[in-house]
Amino acid sequence: MEPAAGPPALPASIALPAWASRSRSVLLAATILLIGVAFYLSVLIVQRQHALENVLRYNLTWLVTQSVPELNRLQTVVALYALPDGDRDEEQVQLWLDIFKNRLQLFGNGEAREFFDRRPDMDAALARAHQVATQVQALLPRLGAAGTPQEVLRLLAPINQDLLRISAAAYGDSSERNAQDLRDLTVLHWTFSGVLLGLILCSLGLVAFLIGNNRLLRQTYARMQALVSDLSRNRQELIEAKENVQEAMLEAQAQNEVLH
Repeated sequence: MEPAAGPPALPASIALPAWASRSRSVLLAATILLIGVAFYLSVLIVQRQHALENVLRYNLTWLVTQSVPELNRLQTVVALYALPDGDRDEEQVQLWLDIFKNRLQLFGNGEAREFFDRRPDMDAALARAHQVATQVQALLPRLGAAGTPQEVLRLLAPINQDLLRISAAAYGDSSERNAQDLRDLTVLHWTFSGVLLGLILCSLGLVAFLIGNNRLLRQTYARMQALVSDLSRNRQELIEAKENVQEAMLEAQAQNEVLH
């Protein structure tokens, strides 16, 4: 007798379709990419929020406006020298002049320097303030002389107007930059929302793919069960057929012995 043939191969329709495999790969790659983009945008949004919370970049207005009362205070202590019974204190004059000069030095650093680089007209006003401060410093040794306080006040008067213009320009510049930062943050927010939407759609696609894959697996399992049942039934039929053949052979042998 020939040996029984092995179990039949699975139908080709049970295997995972090529389009499903490609779709799964594309969805997985898109999901991973969107997760990376979402993480990057989250970092950018957090950094932008910190920039808005950290008001150092908007301290330019405060930095400039503080120079106006400091200059007014310097003018006040100098004006006392012009009064017959004024409280003359050269140390106070030097102190407020040093404070004013230090304030002008601060304008040459950081955000303030960038502002003056963007505004040549304001930078020219700042240069005049430096020049006047140097001239006033040269006049301090003879501040008690007649006419010297008036000369110092005459030098400082235009600077007061310049500082007011610089303060107004600095306020406008800070407001504009603040508004731009808010617009950038809004753009990042909507971009992040779009990435999240894409991530959700890819996730839904993966879920749909998994549901379809599970349905295909259940169908495959059902076909395998049916195939196993068929194989078991065929095996039982083969066993019965074998037994019948053996019985027939025994009967044939018995008849041969009787005939002989």
